[in-house]
Amino acid sequence: MAEGDGQLLLVQVETSDQFWTNSSQRGHIISLKSTLQQLVVFIQTFELFHEENMIVLLAAGDTDSCILYASEQLGSLLGWHQDTTLAAPDQIIRSLEEWKPADHKEGLEKPAVSATLSRALCLLHKARATPATNKLLPRILCLHGSPDAASQYIAIMNCIFSAQRNNVVLDTCMLGSDNSAFLQQAAHLSGGIYLQQGSPPVLLQTLLTIFASSIHMRTFLRSPEQAGVDFRASCFCHKNLIDLGFVCSVCLSIFCQHQLECPTCGTVYGSSAGPSTMRNTAH
Repeated sequence: MAEGDGQLLLVQVETSDQFWTNSSQRGHIISLKSTLQQLVVFIQTFELFHEENMIVLLAAGDTDSCILYASEQLGSLLGWHQDTTLAAPDQIIRSLEEWKPADHKEGLEKPAVSATLSRALCLLHKARATPATNKLLPRILCLHGSPDAASQYIAIMNCIFSAQRNNVVLDTCMLGSDNSAFLQQAAHLSGGIYLQQGSPPVLLQTLLTIFASSIHMRTFLRSPEQAGVDFRASCFCHKNLIDLGFVCSVCLSIFCQHQLECPTCGTVYGSSAGPSTMRNTAH
């Protein structure tokens, strides 16, 4: 792909009720509506940067995801038939409100990040299989705020490996004060940027100065560097984040406790032998 090619950017924004409610209760100057309004300005600016630039905005809810906006040519390709002539705040907010009642479900604690990321990769794959868009440089930007859900570890890692294989860069802009070890790993392994957004009111400035630039342009810019990456893995048995665990030598499943038989592949270790002990299990 040439450096002059346009970008195919998919932005997924967290719309979890629990995150936005907790942010309001903590006194953070941030709301979903203001975030979407800033995103609209970013979308319009991004599309003006290059005549071939295309963008999709996905809502990451508690149980599902929804396309809130897609560039005109992408909209017809992806089967999204709303008005794509202009990304208007009211239109996007209305689309979100119409979708959220079906998405809402009591008792859920974490948004479906892995499901939304999987859908984003599928949409990018479909767009890249089309001659009109197959030369665009693919990238995913996650606007996320909730802490990690250990139960989604395997699915998220599969998404990361899929992105690596297809040369898709995964960027993350964390909203609020929580960090995400999984999305840190995603940015690190795919060559993307992971940024903790400290001041939500200036989200637009961050989006335009850091996340609007193409991968080629980043070689000329001083992008934020990760101070460190949390490489902890989630055990397959209890879905807990662990620093020290046991790894099956056959299928590489990770466990927090010694096992005589691998629950994943069925390998029997015997009474004395067992899965290998391994530190920093995500490596």
